[in-house]
Amino acid sequence: MKVLFLVTLLFSFGQLHAEQIDVNEKLYLYKVYRQQTKKFTQHKTIDLRRELVNRSGDLSLLLLFRLDKIIPSPFIDSIAYHIFIDSKEEKLEEALSYLMLNRFLVVKQNAEKSSASAEAKERAGALLTKWSNLEKWDETSTRFMLELIQRRASLISQIGSAQAIIEAIESTPIIADRLDVEIGLKSALLPEPIGEIPGNIVSLFFKNDRSLAKATKLKELKDLPAEDESRKTMVAQLASESLVKPLFEMINSSKENLIIVSPEMAGLSEDAFLAALKVKLEETEDWKVIYVGLGSISPRLLSLSNQFKSRFAIMAIPDEAVKDGSLSWQTFIPSPDSKYGTQHGLGLMAVTDSASTTPHAFISSRRFIDHPHAYSFEQSLVIQGPAAGLLPQLLNENLKQLVPSYSDLSTYFPSRTHYPTHGQESVNLTVDSARLAARDDRALAVKFLIGTKEEILIDQYMLYDRAIVDSIIKLKIKNPDLKVKILLDTNLDLEMNGLPNAIFLKEMKMYGIELKARKSLHWEEADSEDSIVQFHAINHRNLMIRDRKSVFMGTGPFMGSFERRSPISFGIQLNTTMSSELADSFIDDWENVDTTYELDVENFEAKIGKRHLSHKVSSFLNTVFSVLLRAFD
Repeated sequence: MKVLFLVTLLFSFGQLHAEQIDVNEKLYLYKVYRQQTKKFTQHKTIDLRRELVNRSGDLSLLLLFRLDKIIPSPFIDSIAYHIFIDSKEEKLEEALSYLMLNRFLVVKQNAEKSSASAEAKERAGALLTKWSNLEKWDETSTRFMLELIQRRASLISQIGSAQAIIEAIESTPIIADRLDVEIGLKSALLPEPIGEIPGNIVSLFFKNDRSLAKATKLKELKDLPAEDESRKTMVAQLASESLVKPLFEMINSSKENLIIVSPEMAGLSEDAFLAALKVKLEETEDWKVIYVGLGSISPRLLSLSNQFKSRFAIMAIPDEAVKDGSLSWQTFIPSPDSKYGTQHGLGLMAVTDSASTTPHAFISSRRFIDHPHAYSFEQSLVIQGPAAGLLPQLLNENLKQLVPSYSDLSTYFPSRTHYPTHGQESVNLTVDSARLAARDDRALAVKFLIGTKEEILIDQYMLYDRAIVDSIIKLKIKNPDLKVKILLDTNLDLEMNGLPNAIFLKEMKMYGIELKARKSLHWEEADSEDSIVQFHAINHRNLMIRDRKSVFMGTGPFMGSFERRSPISFGIQLNTTMSSELADSFIDDWENVDTTYELDVENFEAKIGKRHLSHKVSSFLNTVFSVLLRAFD
């Protein structure tokens, strides 16, 4: 009865305070998890495992076996190495602390999950009670638990004797308890630092004009002056399209601020965005904008910011951290320079009124340029509620790491510690950067996949991330009846997206995974030098639909870690009623021979320009790249 009472206190906490969601605790967990992940990544567990194997004859196999029964990889590699081979207390403490943090987060998030049964929450709550010895759980309990983990890791690492250390590990419940037995949780080492964020209203948008007529019209109008009526008409049409209309509505109704992260803007699409900003800045005297550019900043955007120096800040993320002067509303970092033009980003995120009780977030694969993304397959999402308020705080944490010269960017990302609930939908989200060796989006996506019961529908720009591909294959092996359908962007071209996407196609098809591609809109144009340039519409989506109940959406594609991924990317998991509608749209396209086609994996031939490589050479390249990706990603 005591346990049940505690569970009710602990995991009905959000319900007792349903009007306010504590995002400050989530932010704190995020920072702690990121810090410990960074330290543990430096352990290079693969190298430690190799050394353990080479030195196995010198180790006590009985003690190693006892340790191996409790601790999974990759933690076992570092912990065993620093117990038996190189007794470094600091490294052992880091590994133990990170292991316990992972287990704590997994159980805590499982207990708070809205879709979990009452029994599952009760079992998870009982386990946390056992680990913490807390009679009452409140907003200070998480910090207490983290301090307890750190103290325990420190004590164990200082024991000295290998046998005594293992005995201490075996007697520490947060390490030794089997989560599959205690709470029926099999994937025990895939936590998210943030967890589920309840109380949101979520809307998805995935229908847009992809006609050649529109592409041709944009080309005809691009060189006309901004005052031309036909150009202005097209700009208005672009702003009213379903994929981006919510963003313009957010800007128009905003009262305090706009925070936006975007790749380079250009063309008529940029006209629409700049016009909306200019009107708002002129009409609302205290309204502020912080624009974080993923790549070069257009001259027109710089010009507009100069008109409103005290309220319009621009921050560009360069290839290397630099500092051009103190960051303020009057200055920009870095100064416009062609060397940053190589930096690219994928996707856009915007938040309005981040410190208010009604924050809104807009996240899209859409880019505000005319060629070729104005007529691609895209998706957009709007969130109203606590998740929208947390997004810029997570962004701020990443930017502080990316540009370490700036110790405090909080002025540009106003926020609250608590946000009121607005709806019934829960959101899981990540903000990360490949440059910081953070792959939270990958971890969220893998965990999303593992939860599939009957059907997974995948709509992707690129798919050659080893972890994602292997997770899909393992799901199919484990459950042969599982329906797996994947739509990719591929023109089987070495220069564009064909070869990377083709790397794992044959392997996936071998396991019964269904593969198709969207039919690309192809056309040719003469450039300024009268050379023929080829274009094609892109499947720019990054969507996964699980069992017609949940959706994973990302701003960046699933590429290998070695790629020049976007310096800031966002991953979102949604439990939304719109999942079924999105799945129906996917199946409609899948079954329509005018929109999709079967990928001829067996006869794949890559191209370099207009030259076809042989099937033998193409297959060899795929095999080599597949091995390299698995070895180094």
